[in-house]
Amino acid sequence: MENSTIKPLEESEFPQGQRVLLFHGFSREELMLLINLLNSHPQVPRDIIMATTTETSLNWRVADLLAELAKEHEYFKKQRQGEK
Repeated sequence: MENSTIKPLEESEFPQGQRVLLFHGFSREELMLLINLLNSHPQVPRDIIMATTTETSLNWRVADLLAELAKEHEYFKKQRQGEK
């Protein structure tokens, strides 16, 4: 049975080539350690979306979550550029 409310992820909703690391089940301390290690490594690309799951996001379709993460990433990227 097809659900007409589910739509495929459009290219415009999630940029082609965007990379995402989605963390789940880590303590805050573990998460900060991992993110700091990744950010300090010279071979890790700089424009990776790093996010954790939330109680809400665990119920989302992956495509919807990726689209939302891309929007948030772009918003915070613009905020950081405005601070410079």
